Amino acid sequence: RNVDFQGEAKKNSVIGKAGEDAVVEFERNRLKHAGRADLADKVIVTRETIGNTAKFDVLSFDTEGNEIYIEVKTTTGAASNKIHISEAEVWFSEQNSERYYLYRVYNFDHITGKGDIYIKKGAIKREELTPTNYVF
Repeated sequence: RNVDFQGEAKKNSVIGKAGEDAVVEFERNRLKHAGRADLADKVIVTRETIGNTAKFDVLSFDTEGNEIYIEVKTTTGAASNKIHISEAEVWFSEQNSERYYLYRVYNFDHITGKGDIYIKKGAIKREELTPTNYVF
């Protein structure tokens, strides 16, 4: 099978960025509905401020004003579709488990920005991961 890796990477990047933007909007609405419009305005996607070196995708806040770190994983398919997570992302989740959230966006339509979401708080559990890459 011929695979267009460059084309797939570009498509995944577009979907990933659209998913992150949808989560920013979701977080802003959550905070506004909780009476924290002051915090809603401070929710950011890290690619625009920190860049690709950030260990998470979205900086948001809980209703008390504490920073929370959100990793966004977006697919156009079902929630059961596999997602990739890096060692750095897992490590960061472990180091910041009290303020770390994984937002799994699925059935996502990047044109409309609509999809389904589930939220997992805390560290990524290594025993739930399947290694797919090795270095030699």
